Amino acid sequence: NINHNKTYDENFYYPSSAGQGVDIYLLDMGINTNYDDYDTYKGQSYERDEKRKCYADNDDNPYHGILTSSIAGGKIFGVAKKANIHMIAIDFSQSSILKGLDYILNNGKKHKTVISLSAGGGSYYDHSIEDKINDLLNEGFIFLVPAGNSDKNVCATKYGYKFNEFTGYNKLIKVGAVDSEIKNNEIVRSAYSNFGKCIDIFAPGDVIDISAMRSDSDILRRNRGTSYSTPMVAGV
Repeated sequence: NINHNKTYDENFYYPSSAGQGVDIYLLDMGINTNYDDYDTYKGQSYERDEKRKCYADNDDNPYHGILTSSIAGGKIFGVAKKANIHMIAIDFSQSSILKGLDYILNNGKKHKTVISLSAGGGSYYDHSIEDKINDLLNEGFIFLVPAGNSDKNVCATKYGYKFNEFTGYNKLIKVGAVDSEIKNNEIVRSAYSNFGKCIDIFAPGDVIDISAMRSDSDILRRNRGTSYSTPMVAGV
């Protein structure tokens, strides 16, 4: 009973064709595909690309990348359950991000590709990063980044001392987080989520963490952050 005696359905619904024919590129720690969420639907007309592991920094179970890709396009927990998931393993340095974006620019399908970068940057402006972003957007790629988890206003000009990467770059879709629970008939911003006029959209940031699941346990663990609300919007 959310308001004016109108009922509210708290379930999330996704069409069975969600994501089919679309590529989601995630720049993150990497991926380990030994989870049921990464079904390739072998033999179906919408069969996905082959499973391959990749990771940076010698981490063979890169939880952050596993979680973001699961949310975006996983069969069980994902939004766009039939999208092709492409992981670009990075160490979050400027050089690795630039190389990753350049790879997408040269190999991604124009107007059929969504990019999700769940990384928090520094407080300085990088002209080469902005140029690469503009190249991608001009070619028809959709690009999403998280607002960050410091409960602060992150919207400022690129030459101001409060510039925040990546929310400081224009034209990117910046995603904040809201609590899944409705409180006093309102959907509220999560206490940790950054905010400001440059934040375009908010989505739930409290998610199921498949990277922490074990085959010998039925315990579901949770994680939270704008890193996870971002791939959710990417899936949508």
